[in-house]
Amino acid sequence: MVRLAATNTMLRMFRILQTRSGRALTALLPVLLLCSGCSRRFWRKQAERDTYEAVTDKLNDPHWAVPRIDLTPDPRSRFFDPYDPDRGPLPPDDPAAHRSMHCVSGRRGYKNWHRLGTALSIENPHWLEAAGVPTGGTDPASSHERLRLTGVTLPQAVELTSIHSRDYQTAIEDLYLTALAVTQEQFNLGVRYAGPGVRVPGLTADVTDFPAAPDTVGIGPRLGLSQLLPAGTQLAVELANNTLWLFGGGTSSSATSLAFSLTQPLLFRAGRKVVLEALTQAERNVLYSARDLARFRQVLFTTVAGDFLNIQQQIQAIRNLEDNILRLEEQIDIRRNLDERPIHRVRSDLRRMPEDAVIPESIADRFAWDPETRTLSWTGFEITSEQRDAILSVSDDPEYQAAARQLIRFREGRVTSLAAAQLENQLNAQRNRLENSRRILADLTDAFKITLGLPPNVELTVDESLLSQFVLIDPESDDLDRRFRELMKRRGPLVIPNDDADADEGALLEAARSFLEELAELRSELRVRMEEVEREFEPARRLTAIEGIGQSAAPPGMRYFLTRDEQERVRNDVARDEERFQLARQDFLRASELIDMLQRTLS
Repeated sequence: MVRLAATNTMLRMFRILQTRSGRALTALLPVLLLCSGCSRRFWRKQAERDTYEAVTDKLNDPHWAVPRIDLTPDPRSRFFDPYDPDRGPLPPDDPAAHRSMHCVSGRRGYKNWHRLGTALSIENPHWLEAAGVPTGGTDPASSHERLRLTGVTLPQAVELTSIHSRDYQTAIEDLYLTALAVTQEQFNLGVRYAGPGVRVPGLTADVTDFPAAPDTVGIGPRLGLSQLLPAGTQLAVELANNTLWLFGGGTSSSATSLAFSLTQPLLFRAGRKVVLEALTQAERNVLYSARDLARFRQVLFTTVAGDFLNIQQQIQAIRNLEDNILRLEEQIDIRRNLDERPIHRVRSDLRRMPEDAVIPESIADRFAWDPETRTLSWTGFEITSEQRDAILSVSDDPEYQAAARQLIRFREGRVTSLAAAQLENQLNAQRNRLENSRRILADLTDAFKITLGLPPNVELTVDESLLSQFVLIDPESDDLDRRFRELMKRRGPLVIPNDDADADEGALLEAARSFLEELAELRSELRVRMEEVEREFEPARRLTAIEGIGQSAAPPGMRYFLTRDEQERVRNDVARDEERFQLARQDFLRASELIDMLQRTLS
């Protein structure tokens, strides 16, 4: 039908050109043809239309569905081009390399490189403005570090990837280039038109031109079409019209010809197997490229999800290390307090007291030798330099001097137990692991930004709400425990005075009142937390009260047991936890009564 319609059109044009008005139209025909439909925008839009149509034909399977095949990136993307795609400005160039465009090997280069202007940046100068970071239309690279993306969820990360990922855009462009080959092969097998000055391929006949003369002028436009058929047949039609004007006489003459050509190869390049091979392979390439794009998109977004979860896992590891360090620091504080706990009396071994030993009166009430236990003893938490000299002046006997110096070291020295030293080693190891984990998190975050297509110097944090299900210790209860310990460290030394010092009873009484007031406030918060725990046991009690096995044995909407072993295990766990809670509750009640009693006594 296409070939018949084209032939009929050529015949109608032939009749028009036989008339006088037709000959006048023939003179203007070259100008009209040269001015119609040959712009860069026209060919770009036609190529995109044909290419997208070829790609869409291959995306009819839901397994390989791709939401976007358009070459134009999202306006929010870093590599979106806001300029005219057909007459865009010159992009920024390397300064050293750019000099060769104006002067190469001592020769002046093309002078109109900047005729359409020069872009200020390679990436979209407005992409940061969508995130609230003004750039002033200049190069946005200097403002990358001002972009803050906090609490990015997984769907948001996938959306950022589809907008900014250069790999994803490159995959779409590769599909476009593959489909472009299909349009070329379809064009080769379609009806091809030829204008003035272009000979129709395959046409053997020609039109005889008028001989040129000094006082004549002539014009001979040609119009034609050709088509390559699937079997290799080449069909060509050409319409030519020669018009000659004679100066002076005012006469003119015209001759029109219509030529046909039909070529059928019999051996070389003949048959559908040969002619359609290029188109067949191009169609298959588009199909495979469309599937590759769909698979690449799935792999890319799966990679984004995996990187997102890896960051979540690393954040959880850092939280665990921080919690371990906190627990170790608490254990070390307890161990140090035990090691540094003031001992009211210290002793050292001494088999006999020298006969010439005389204990000065200034230390007689604190320093003594016990003949039954054969030990020297010092009573008191501290020892002054005068008291130390007095102890050493009791006797010059070497055995006594050794025992006395050992007694002084016991009193003045600080003892660090092996348990405390081991805990400190563990603490240092955990701190090193924490710093290394933070470095790994920074590396994972930078790699995640690159996968999303964002600059590495953008500040980005992910949403951590997925980690809430792994919080096994209530943060509020943990914070309450920390505040109890801080109160003991801050107020404890003020409430328990040194026996060797003359304590101010009024200050001691006031410190005890303040301590009990703060302790009573924390007790009120703890009571609320214990009531919440008490209520959390109710669902567990109802669950363990179920006797049967399976869904039919449980009330609608309630969890049920699949096996007897599972039922017995849950019952034992709940009973053990409830027993521990009741013991802790009794301790709390006794401590609460003690606080009330002390407050009444002090008031």
